Amino acid sequence: MAPEDKKAFKAAIQRDGYGVVDRAFGRIRAEEAEAWSPKDLADITAMVQGSAGGFATLNATVQRHLARWFQSQGGIKVAALLPQPPPRLSARAPAGIIPAGRNRANLAGTLR
Repeated sequence: MAPEDKKAFKAAIQRDGYGVVDRAFGRIRAEEAEAWSPKDLADITAMVQGSAGGFATLNATVQRHLARWFQSQGGIKVAALLPQPPPRLSARAPAGIIPAGRNRANLAGTLR
């Protein structure tokens, strides 16, 4: 991948999340492929169309394998570059801290 493409890819994931990758894989259309030789293109098209599921099955298979490959080749590493959400706070306040809207008098009544 060219450096400028790599930079744009990382920026897109940081901005839009992994949906960018899913959408890219979802746009795979083997039926729109080109070949240097018109005869090769015709032969390949005939073979795919003669197979169970045709281009729909081929597209889904390519999408699935690319997604697996992406994950195995470090798609997860990119997640480390994403801004992390703040840690979730516990529903219970630490000892000695009075939850908002409470005072010592009405808090004591809830502990009885």
